[in-house]
Amino acid sequence: MPAYDYIAVDKSGARSAGKVDAASEAGALQLLRDRQLMPVKLQPDTYAKDLKSDALVTGRRRGGLGRRAQINLTRQLSILLDAGMALPRALSVVGEQGNARTRPVLQAVKEAVVSGKPLSSALDLPGTGLGPDLLSVIAAGEGVGTLSASLGRVSDILEARAKLRDELLSSLLYPVILMILAVVSVLIVVMYLVPSLAPVFEGAQGEMPLMMNLVLGARASVDTEGVFYAAAGALLLAGVVMSATTDAGKSLAIRVLLKLPLIGSTLRGLEAVRFTTTLSALLSGDVAILDAIRRSGQSCLLATSRQSAERAASEVATGTRLSAALRQLTFIRPGSLELIAIGEDSNRLSEMLNHVATTTDLETRVR
Repeated sequence: MPAYDYIAVDKSGARSAGKVDAASEAGALQLLRDRQLMPVKLQPDTYAKDLKSDALVTGRRRGGLGRRAQINLTRQLSILLDAGMALPRALSVVGEQGNARTRPVLQAVKEAVVSGKPLSSALDLPGTGLGPDLLSVIAAGEGVGTLSASLGRVSDILEARAKLRDELLSSLLYPVILMILAVVSVLIVVMYLVPSLAPVFEGAQGEMPLMMNLVLGARASVDTEGVFYAAAGALLLAGVVMSATTDAGKSLAIRVLLKLPLIGSTLRGLEAVRFTTTLSALLSGDVAILDAIRRSGQSCLLATSRQSAERAASEVATGTRLSAALRQLTFIRPGSLELIAIGEDSNRLSEMLNHVATTTDLETRVR
């Protein structure tokens, strides 16, 4: 079912932002009226994610700004707006400090803002690379008049994600290098060291050990049929690469990764950090709980996690407590769910979600 982003006001004049699912724009308008909301802006959600596969997402759209450029953009805009500078002028200042790649993007964003669009809609461009979860945080800040704080929060989220990603890559690089060195060492032994010892046994007219005979046989086979083995290996590698681009191949790869002792727990921790951080930011911006859950689900790396978030939102819509509904998300640990329940009871849900995100982030880093 199509989704629509909205900014609306209630009877008291308070503004809110979020997303509604409806078959048409007229249906979305009716849903808002049923909630006693008067829409100020309503547009199709162009960033609805495909939940049919287990594909990993990178957090950066094709052709979009790099992560560092996104951080600089949101951080500088937050500082300039907090200093009282008008938004169009702030965009001009940030654009002047950019490079040849960022200037055209920021110029397009500025033109959209000058034409009357809110910043969240102006940033809704392929060139910015900002995902729907981050755009929702910005839209929430616009709705309640805390745009500067929301941009600062988005910058913090981007920085935390970039730092965690770099640390994970660094931690995985070492075992990969060890594996490569181990394979090279075995090849050197098989191809050169063992064959050099064969004349010693032949000269002494002694019987070579079984293992050495097997290694020499493998070496001889490689010498005579090496081209065949190389071609078979290339075909196998090509088949693996091609299958990895299909939904079935991606789903299989994800299932395998999740079962690995270190990588599986790291992926689940990364999912929990992204989800709880985004949900905390959206709720602190007064985004409706159902929209916040769905938007937070869109920030997840795995499609199965996004599907679980959709189911959790459906349970909350029926009156289920958030902490109970989030049991659908298997990457959130039982202890974290207990903390979320405490946050619900104490009316400190956003703060407790942020605490869960911080704790999970630290645990993921030390694995």
